[in-house]
This record gives sequence, C-alpha cells and structure tokens, in this order.
Amino acid sequence: MASPSSKKADEPGPLELRSLPVETVIKIYCELDIKAALRLAQTSKHMHDVYEKHSIYILGPILMRDFSPLDGLLRLIDVSRNDFEVPFSAWFNRRIYFAGWLISDDDERFASVPEIQFRQEHVPKVMEVVKAVSKWEYAFPRLRFAELAEERRRLRAHEKARLRCALYNLWRSAEQGEVRANSLRLLSTMELYELQDLWKTIRAAVATQLCPSVTMLLRNEGDAMTDVYLELRGWGDGPENDIIVGNVLRLRPDKLLQLLDFVAEHPTVSKDKLVSKIRAHHPTVDSAFESLSHTLTRVIGERLHIFPQELNESVTKFVAERNFPIPFGGILDDESAMEELRSQLSSDGGEGLAEEDS
Repeated sequence: MASPSSKKADEPGPLELRSLPVETVIKIYCELDIKAALRLAQTSKHMHDVYEKHSIYILGPILMRDFSPLDGLLRLIDVSRNDFEVPFSAWFNRRIYFAGWLISDDDERFASVPEIQFRQEHVPKVMEVVKAVSKWEYAFPRLRFAELAEERRRLRAHEKARLRCALYNLWRSAEQGEVRANSLRLLSTMELYELQDLWKTIRAAVATQLCPSVTMLLRNEGDAMTDVYLELRGWGDGPENDIIVGNVLRLRPDKLLQLLDFVAEHPTVSKDKLVSKIRAHHPTVDSAFESLSHTLTRVIGERLHIFPQELNESVTKFVAERNFPIPFGGILDDESAMEELRSQLSSDGGEGLAEEDS
C-alpha cells in the first residue's frame, strides 16, 4: 500500500497558465474586462508576450462587449482635420475593418472612400479612449445629478451604451475645431438628443465647479466673502465668464474630466493653478470659442421641422421643451410614453445634409 506521502507526490500540481495552449489563454483574456485583462498581462513575461502578440484578437471581444458602439470608437483612431473640411467629406461613412472583419455598414455609395483598417499601431490610441470612457461611466452620475442629489443612481447598462455613443461623437467634435453642421446632421435624432444631454451636463459642471462666476460664488457661499477670495476663485461675470467657459469646453472629454476630477478632489484650488493645468492640456485654449453649443441647437431645430405633423408635437416635447437638469431623458431612461419614441428617432441620421456646410 502506498504511503500517504507517496500518494500526495503522485497528485498533479495546480495548472499554470503558461502550460495552456495560446488559444486557450486568448479565450481567457477575452472573458475579462479591460482592467482585469491588463492586470493579467502584467502577471508574468509569458502572459505579457501573449497579450502583446495577440492584442487585436484579445481586444476585439472586450471592446465589442464593453465599449460598443465599436464603429463609433474605431472612427476615432484615424481622424484628421481634413476629414471635416468643406465640401463635406464622407468620413462618417468610411468602412471600418477590425481584424479583417467589416464592422460598419456596407454602403456601396461610399465604396471609393478610403477605409479604416484597425491595426496593431492603433491599439494605444484605442486604449487611451477606453480608459477615459471607463472613467466617464463612473463620473457621469455625479455630474448629471449634481443638482438632484436625491435622484442620483448608477447608470444602467443601456444608459452606459448611450453615454459611450455620445462621448465618441463629442470626442470627434473636439477634434474638429469649428464644428460643422453636416457632421451633426449625420447623427440620428436620438444621438443628437443624447449628445445634447452629455454636453449640457459638461457645460453645467464646468460653469459651476471648474470656472464659477463671481455671481455664482456669492450665491452659493454668501456675501461675506472677501474681494481677495473672489479674485482667487472667481472667473469673471456675465459675458466674460461665458467666454472663459466656452474656451475651456474646447478640450477633449478626457481632459475635461481630468480637470473636473481634480477640482472635486481639491475644491479650494486657486484659479492660477487651474489656468496652468488647462493650458498644459491645450496651450491655445483661450484663443477661440467652442462652436458645438450653437451648431447642436441649430441642427436639432432643423430636425424638428422634418418630422410628420403627427410626430412633431411629441418629438418637440421629447427633445426640445425640457429644462436641464431633470432626472430622466437624454442618456437616462425616460417616461414610458417617451421611451417608445426612441426607436422611431434612431434611424434618421443624414436628414437635412447640405452641400454648403457651415
């Protein structure tokens, strides 16, 4: 009879990941979220090598599952200012291939437009975006419900998908400089509505937390504040403050969130310190005013005049006749009667495109 010690010696040891076939390791990676996958890649040289050599195939399922719409994300990897010049380019209609698979609509009208091929060199850019998107998913409830603390809650999975879509569209707009109306006309009414909700959330956060006016400080903190304190914390008043806020809003979504998170952690930070951080992100930030607010309002107004009469009243109420902030609508779920409109307003992108874009 074998002794207990010899029997124990015959038992197989714990299975090590490096002993598994590479195909199995890739499948394990694909089941993880992006943070866990990156952590796993740091556990050993073998796991790091597998990730580096096969990152496109590892990232595909993760991005599709956790960062959809994938075509919206991947359009950001190959965008330049030339894509937004007049006459309007078909940038938004470029075919996108991921690991050889077509993931965008196959529209023959744009077959001659240069395609986007996701390659290994695009991985760092995509990782930069998805890390920022993950932070936005966490921060959005804090900013969206800033004035409605009793309503604050986590985003539902489909609300996160709406937020991601809006972030990808906003990121694209931030790359443009001057936002072209046609680039927004290509969005569906629901995408416009969700982008507007995100944009109003960001504008309110910048105007109240990052660059508050003197009047706002007096209203929120009382008349006992000294002139020295107001000079240290206030960002002008009236039109002056509007211009400052508009300049800051030209930053990309990831940079804006970095600043808003910094202010949340350091609520008494001086204006001079913030100016330095803002200019570090965008050295010429104070040389031009953001144009998304005006263009977005204009395009939504155009869209409201396109709908059939029987839809117009409901759509107008849904999209245009509500005062921000409210605890529903836009990226957030709406009242049931309004939710029924979402599907009807999600496939009308491209309505009102103009040859002379402005």
